[in-house]
Amino acid sequence: MSVKGLFEIVGIEEPSEFTYFENLADLLETDEYIEESDLEELLRSIDKDVLSELLSNYFDEFQKMIPEEETDFFVTVDTISKNLLGSVSELAKGGDPQDTARAISVFRKWYLRQDNVFDLDTGEELSVRDALFNLRADKLTGSQHNYNFGTALEYEADSYSLLVDELVQTEFNSGSDHEQGTDMGYVPDNPYSGLSEDEIIEILDEKEENTTDN
Repeated sequence: MSVKGLFEIVGIEEPSEFTYFENLADLLETDEYIEESDLEELLRSIDKDVLSELLSNYFDEFQKMIPEEETDFFVTVDTISKNLLGSVSELAKGGDPQDTARAISVFRKWYLRQDNVFDLDTGEELSVRDALFNLRADKLTGSQHNYNFGTALEYEADSYSLLVDELVQTEFNSGSDHEQGTDMGYVPDNPYSGLSEDEIIEILDEKEENTTDN
């Protein structure tokens, strides 16, 4: 593939046209293999503030599709989102586009991997992308898919390795000011269990602000 081919995939003729949600969705969701060098060229040319806003909106929609009981997966996705947004922020400050291209490529590999999600009803394996497509369709059709996202909890990149079990255990060991959930879904070693998505986001945002202040 060439840079021109990548432009065709994301539906633009020139970088300034990379302004819509669909442009980013096409970039992240395509089955076509994307060379990191071509991705670097795209990243050098497009508006970084626009890219950051599109990523933020994309992951907001992503997280809305996650079943309420999948708190560990929600935390994983939130951390991935912050990693990608941080990479774009560094790029906007003059960082190396190769780093951001690598971060996006790692995300795509994880997102499109065909055995990251297990269908509890059929026994089939599928990608996170396809599972989210189906869950989105469920809201329109009234159907119901039941998935296990356990395999998708592990996410590795050059800059860090994330395993959500380690993340929540670290949170538990360090103590949390947030009151533990008391419903039947509460798991003692997971401080996020039993909380709503809004509560989880609030806790994670507060931790990020405290880290920045320090």
